[in-house]
Amino acid sequence: MEVLKAFTHDQRQALQIWTEDMTAQVKEFLAEKYPGLDMSRVADSFIHKFTTQAVAQKESRNHQQKHSRGIGV
Repeated sequence: MEVLKAFTHDQRQALQIWTEDMTAQVKEFLAEKYPGLDMSRVADSFIHKFTTQAVAQKESRNHQQKHSRGIGV
């Protein structure tokens, strides 16, 4: 059980680090493209949409796979 908890903790931490890294890269890109403008809200919105869509798509695929099992063509 402890191994599973440690694995889950490590996966969440890796996802958090990845999200922070992606946010920094998007902010850097926007700062170079639009110098002098505060694009942090745009970057945060993009990352939020990007990460929530990825989760929603995965859940949708899992849902479709569960319901398509056993259906033969």
